[in-house]
Amino acid sequence: MNNTGSPPKDQGNPPQKTDASREWRNGLTGCTLGLLAFETVSGLAIYWLPFSVFQQFEVLAHTVLGLAMIVPVGWYLVRHWKKRITGNFSHYMLLGILSMLSLVLLYVTGIVLSGQALLGTRIAHLWDMTHIVAGFVMIFLLGAHLVTLLTTKLNIAELRSSRLRCLVMTCLWASAPFVVCWAFTQLYTPPGWVSSFPDHYNFKYGRDRPFAPSLVRKEMSKVEDDMKAQISSVLTARHQKVLLDSLKPDPNEHEGIVSAAERLCSQMQLNPDQQSQIHSILESTRNRYKAEGRIDPMRLAGSKNCGTAGCHQQILAEWQPSAHRYAAMDVVFQRVQEIMVQEKTPEATRYCAGCHDPISLLSGAKNVRNVTLSAHGADEGISCIVCHSIVKTDVRGNADYSIKPPDSYLFEHHEGVWAKRISDFLIRAYPQKHIASYSKPLYKTTEYCAACHKQFIDEEVNDFGWVQGQNQYDSWRKSRWHNKENTGKTVSCRECHMPLILSTDPASGDMSDPGRSPADGKHRSHRHLGANQFIPTYHKLEGADQQVEQIVHWLQGKVDIPEIADKWTKGPVVRLGINAPAKVHPGQTIPIQVLLTNNKAGHNFPTGPLDMIESWLELTVTDESGEIIYSRGTLDDKGYLENPGIVLKKELIDRDGNLIDRHNLWDAVGARYKRSLFPGSTDATDYTLRCPGMGDPHETPSRIVGDGDNLFTVGVPKKADLGQLTIKATLWYSKFKASFMDRVFEEQHVRASATAINSVSKTIQIVTP
Repeated sequence: MNNTGSPPKDQGNPPQKTDASREWRNGLTGCTLGLLAFETVSGLAIYWLPFSVFQQFEVLAHTVLGLAMIVPVGWYLVRHWKKRITGNFSHYMLLGILSMLSLVLLYVTGIVLSGQALLGTRIAHLWDMTHIVAGFVMIFLLGAHLVTLLTTKLNIAELRSSRLRCLVMTCLWASAPFVVCWAFTQLYTPPGWVSSFPDHYNFKYGRDRPFAPSLVRKEMSKVEDDMKAQISSVLTARHQKVLLDSLKPDPNEHEGIVSAAERLCSQMQLNPDQQSQIHSILESTRNRYKAEGRIDPMRLAGSKNCGTAGCHQQILAEWQPSAHRYAAMDVVFQRVQEIMVQEKTPEATRYCAGCHDPISLLSGAKNVRNVTLSAHGADEGISCIVCHSIVKTDVRGNADYSIKPPDSYLFEHHEGVWAKRISDFLIRAYPQKHIASYSKPLYKTTEYCAACHKQFIDEEVNDFGWVQGQNQYDSWRKSRWHNKENTGKTVSCRECHMPLILSTDPASGDMSDPGRSPADGKHRSHRHLGANQFIPTYHKLEGADQQVEQIVHWLQGKVDIPEIADKWTKGPVVRLGINAPAKVHPGQTIPIQVLLTNNKAGHNFPTGPLDMIESWLELTVTDESGEIIYSRGTLDDKGYLENPGIVLKKELIDRDGNLIDRHNLWDAVGARYKRSLFPGSTDATDYTLRCPGMGDPHETPSRIVGDGDNLFTVGVPKKADLGQLTIKATLWYSKFKASFMDRVFEEQHVRASATAINSVSKTIQIVTP
């Protein structure tokens, strides 16, 4: 607009005064300014204000109106340009032209972003930043353009009236979309989450510990803060300080936050009135735990939605056959849980569920009246949302984590094609909440994994006392792979078990990860490769063959990880070596020593529930014809281990000294045997055998003599009269040993496969004395 009053170049045009007044009164001017005002305010709100239902409707309105107003605003700009371009050039015109250019850039970037959110998998960071910067530039330039116009010729009544009318129209056009967004917000029906436990739920371990003996917690900071504030209002300043400084649950005392507050207050010298008020506050808080402490299973399930949106298809495919995905419905877990129910109580299964079946546990399904002990979505095991909703962990283990499901996007949990499209669009167009909820710095720490990959049994489970279970975290923490002084030399859990892979996933790229960038085209694999090939095979999971193949390669140390190549070791997971003489005489005793070194596992090898796992060394000696003349550590026809020289496992016992052979940890009070390899350490076992005589048909096998468990002499068949012997040592691993499978599966003869971790051979020449 030009309000300078300078005569236009075209003398046939109306006077500038009349033209300016008419322009301000034009309905198209008010519409354009109003829509631009809405886009400006809503854009700033989207950028600065917190996530909410109203904000999401605002995003939809911002997008829809932004596209729809191309026609009226474009029409206005063309019309305005034609009217003003013939006037004298001035700072008004310069600001107007620059405003128009920034607005065009806003439209271009807005259209691109809308297309990416609607048709792609994510909006591009560069386009998003360009859109934001162009918005701030446009606000400044258009604001300056309007201010300079509005502050001129204030003494012309007709112009003042026209501007006032334009202001009213602008406000109406700008406010109308906000009113519509508010109306939709009021009409929107959020998912009907149920946060209260049923009346029959058994709070066996306390109302403020609804999921014990597991240490998992629902994030209840609001309830806890309210309790602290209410108790503090009753106490003196000195007692308030004691309460706030010392209020922390003691897991060794099996107490929750309310019980801890009750204990602290009982140690204070309070008058009867204070005691009565505090008792009422504590009881009210316990009731709030019952009313608000449950998590609806629908909030934690639905992992397939992460892939069906076209976003995380690659990650979903990796997770599908993983042990994490089937942790709850794994047949072994289910059978052990059935035994636990028979010998303990349904509520006792909560101990296992914090890590194996969190959806069922947190929804209150581990209860006496639920025959299946399962809930909707339990077949997802450790679902995407469960893993990415954890907000705090502790290295005590036993599922010591706090979980807070993120706020949902509009229609994210509603049925229907359009509901799905709208929620997917919002997640991509307005991703800040999604990213903040599901990608926390906590997930990059080893302590995050420790919450479940560390276990102990105490009196709440075994009615006896504390017993250490599997513990990957502490063996890693004490190993060479953890460098407290120089974290750059540390090899963390995720670097090994979630290596970087090429990716087209929206989650690719990470500038907060050392050595990475937002555009590195990689994401961390969600296969979580470990040592369990039984689950995907037995349950015939989608992608099982590829998963098992990669697990075998992983166990054999054939998986290279470039990102840690400079600080990790090469070669097999467990190195093997044979010490034996190069030459022997017929009839001479041959000493053989096999060395096992934990070469690259970041924790003990083997690790996990060692009462079920079995890793053993097989030794064979063959003659030149390939015939085995001696063996030890082989499996019989039923899969049972025969006469092993060394077995890496753990034997737990109950209070009567009986073997824990069904993973019945609720009976465990200690261990009678444990053998495993600490990271970097070497173990050895010794054998002796007598070299066979050469060509003596009357030679008889020598007898077996013992010297401890591992040192012995073996008889040799008469025909082993060739010129050399070959010694072969093979380290085997099985996720579930045969005796355990027979106890759990009874007569079904189910077997887990055995994997050869490593093998090494050595040849001995037989020479004439």
